[in-house]
Amino acid sequence: MDGGPMSHLKFIKVISKEKYEGNEPFELSIVRSIVPGPDLIWLQKEEDSYLYLLDTGAKMKLTYTDEEVGERLAEIWEYNQANFRYDNSPTVLESKWKSIRVTVTHDPENFGKAYLVSHVELTE
Repeated sequence: MDGGPMSHLKFIKVISKEKYEGNEPFELSIVRSIVPGPDLIWLQKEEDSYLYLLDTGAKMKLTYTDEEVGERLAEIWEYNQANFRYDNSPTVLESKWKSIRVTVTHDPENFGKAYLVSHVELTE
């Protein structure tokens, strides 16, 4: 059976309780494509915090220490709010950016719940 009720994983045991504590930078793409449909900007804002939407539906807080990074995130958020509708409207708007990539590390102040953004790259 392919993908049926008999095709699943079964939890057996925890192999290691080691916690990853590295701080290597990695990139995230803020623009993602949903097929069929338009490219969407996967960024939300709640109060004064920016949130990156994970594929699982969970959210990771995006923090920053550089004001220029904060201004870039604000620009992306404001554009997204003004130009996109998430109400299943048949209207498809072309995004201003073909790609939005952010360079992040795990935020040491909120490890596992936030990424610290060090760079934002916007490609039109």
